Amino acid sequence: MGLYITSGALASFKEMDEEAFEHYSSVFKNINKLLELNGLAPYNEPEKLEVEPLAVGGFPYDYIHYLRRFYAYCSEYEDWTPTPFSPNSSPSTDSIVEDHASLLTCHLICHSDCAGFYVPVEFIDIIFDNDEFPVDGAMIGSSYTLFKELKFIANKLNIPLDEEDNIVNLKEINKSINEENDFWKEKLVWCELFEATKHSIRNKSAIIFH
Repeated sequence: MGLYITSGALASFKEMDEEAFEHYSSVFKNINKLLELNGLAPYNEPEKLEVEPLAVGGFPYDYIHYLRRFYAYCSEYEDWTPTPFSPNSSPSTDSIVEDHASLLTCHLICHSDCAGFYVPVEFIDIIFDNDEFPVDGAMIGSSYTLFKELKFIANKLNIPLDEEDNIVNLKEINKSINEENDFWKEKLVWCELFEATKHSIRNKSAIIFH
């Protein structure tokens, strides 16, 4: 089992999986109710896309914790120079990560590891579900805010972007990941999430963790 990340899944479910389509249609109705309760305009998750739905990921669930720790250290220490962490340390229980998680402001850190949504709506405060309007993963993030958070740490991961937010050195990044060099797990998750945020924002379709 691993974390799969999709964007535009409702459109594909409509064609292939009626049960999943009904489930997610209901969930998106709850998401819109929660958006309204938080003073935000609802949005319509597309049931048809002009492009292929995105499906990436498949890596172990715990990989995302490595990227969260990297982000937390970048936020905590302005002049932090990334150096490999001890292989015996646990990123999910790092006190710096826990401190940033407790603030409930980081959309990358404050999210379920295995379920949940980032919606193509701009907001700062993370949205939580309730008993009346339950949502898989309990927390809803913004694709726009996640995109900004990922860009914030791109240079620290040695992932330069061009003016159109394309990765300049993609071949080098893939080589680093395949050879399992320093921070390869962080780079892998970063690349998958960044692709998902761009797809989400461009097509106004939610990112879904499965």
